[in-house]
Amino acid sequence: MPPTLQTPTEAAARRALEELEASYAEQRRQLEEQLEDAKVHTQPIWNGPLYGTSVELENAVAAVLKVAGLTVVKLDELLGDTTSADLLVSWWNTLADLRRRFRRRARSDERPGDA
Repeated sequence: MPPTLQTPTEAAARRALEELEASYAEQRRQLEEQLEDAKVHTQPIWNGPLYGTSVELENAVAAVLKVAGLTVVKLDELLGDTTSADLLVSWWNTLADLRRRFRRRARSDERPGDA
């Protein structure tokens, strides 16, 4: 029905729908922009742990731990060139050498007869 023949109630409802659609489009645009901004900031953090090797992987893991609020010291920088990528991680004055922790875990996962 042409707008000129609509009742005031119909016209008000049509205007409300148009305003709702415009508001939705603007809100969707804003949310899509926020999502893209978030992706730009997280992409470097996720690419390293997923696809990195060597120093890139070490740096990426350190970055993720720092984002989680932990303090990370790269032992290569502290002690010189070590044979592996080691990180010393502290949280609320509790220190953990991840290399030792992972080695203990690997030994506890090994069972006699496992290949």
